[in-house]
Amino acid sequence: MSQSRSTSWYFTHYRNKLARFLNKLASYIEDPNVNNIHDVRTSFRRLEAAYSVFPNSAKTRSSEKFLTLGKEFFRLNSVIRDSDVMLKKLNSDARSGPIIERLHQIRAENLEQALVVAQKLALLQEPQLNNKKLPLDKLLQLKVDHRISNIQHFIPLIRDDEENIEELHTLRKQAKKLFYLLEPNNDPADTPEMMRLKKLQTVAGDIHDCDVTIAFLNENSNSTNNIKPLVLSEQLKRHNCYEKLLSQFDKIPWQLLRRLT
Repeated sequence: MSQSRSTSWYFTHYRNKLARFLNKLASYIEDPNVNNIHDVRTSFRRLEAAYSVFPNSAKTRSSEKFLTLGKEFFRLNSVIRDSDVMLKKLNSDARSGPIIERLHQIRAENLEQALVVAQKLALLQEPQLNNKKLPLDKLLQLKVDHRISNIQHFIPLIRDDEENIEELHTLRKQAKKLFYLLEPNNDPADTPEMMRLKKLQTVAGDIHDCDVTIAFLNENSNSTNNIKPLVLSEQLKRHNCYEKLLSQFDKIPWQLLRRLT
């Protein structure tokens, strides 16, 4: 385990992540382009990770309201991001014209809602925490152990069946949350364990992109002719990513990751 950090360090870290998120939120409101969507989503993940370490006794009505609205904002932008991924995948295929139109419509509808939520977030009272002495090193360790145990629970299920989509989706989210919990104490560029965890979540993310695309194509199969080749192409990409993911499972030193807190 790393050198212990003071309680004040955790509060300062949370405030820094909050300030960064608000900064990225302002940029997003001004111009919700692809880069600003990515940046605001990443900054919210980091804020959420910092907030998750605190027990309920430290959280306040204002902090809970802010994080709840932030999660809705994140969800809407996840749909926008998935739409952008699918547009990039399908734009070059002439057969997908009507589907492209539908994706643009979905993107526009969610962006309109997301901008409304973004304005509400920007106007909210800055979320405060009850500043008191808390065993935050221990709580962080418990949180990290819990995330790793969750990931390890899903690995055999995913190994057993390539089509366990929900399990894989949950593993991907747990890996992301684990990464952002450990990131403040560990520079990923200098930490082999973090680099391996990052590769795991990247490959799992590639599979998720394929799953989202396949589901969307199947749901909109009546919109265009000869959609089967598009689905088969995504299924092949998914299978190749799945094989990569299986190889990544054996490369993660879970016990070393537990000690990075």
